[in-house]
Amino acid sequence: IAIHTDHFGIKSKYFIECKHYAESNKIGVDVVRTLHGVKNTKDGPNKTIVATTSTFTEDARKFVDSEISSKWDMSLADHEIVRWLQSYR
Repeated sequence: IAIHTDHFGIKSKYFIECKHYAESNKIGVDVVRTLHGVKNTKDGPNKTIVATTSTFTEDARKFVDSEISSKWDMSLADHEIVRWLQSYR
């Protein structure tokens, strides 16, 4: 869970699910559906992110593209964890 307050004082809540998978072990649609369900609960986050050292199945990507109400609601970040950690000081 990450909370960010912008320069206007507006808070945003992010739920970030991180998966440390081998590159050959892709994140399936079940993980994406579950996190999407959590987003739509009372006091849920403004945005969800699934970040992985691997990548996503075609079904997971299709779910986000066709079932999520807005591109602002969920992001899929493959290999992003490694880049984020490398850029962090």
